[in-house]
Amino acid sequence: MTGLTRFLLGMLVFMVSNAISAQKINVTGTVTDSLNMPLGMANVVAINQETKVLDGFGITNDRGMYKVSVKTNTKYSLKVSYLGFESKQIEITTLETDIANDFTLNEQVENLDGVEITYEMPVVVKGDTI
Repeated sequence: MTGLTRFLLGMLVFMVSNAISAQKINVTGTVTDSLNMPLGMANVVAINQETKVLDGFGITNDRGMYKVSVKTNTKYSLKVSYLGFESKQIEITTLETDIANDFTLNEQVENLDGVEITYEMPVVVKGDTI
């Protein structure tokens, strides 16, 4: 390969990689509870509304911050969930710039139904024999 061919090939690879990376943006923000305390390890997913496919996924860090990479010019359903808290879901439409969106989750209140315990004795009585 000549020097010019290597240069042109290198430029082509550079332009293609820039074009590919330019088609993605980041959705960032924080997830907190109702007392404004950060929720680490919360799940954040981006579902493409047209294809119904998971396009992005992130987990919050110990400060409740998340980052999800998604495609530009696309409609998404962004859902945040954390064990013991009610999930939240919003609809977003991405453009050419990054998006920042914070979430506040409320504690999930659940009442358990009563539990009935039935125990059968393992002893059988037949006549005068146990």
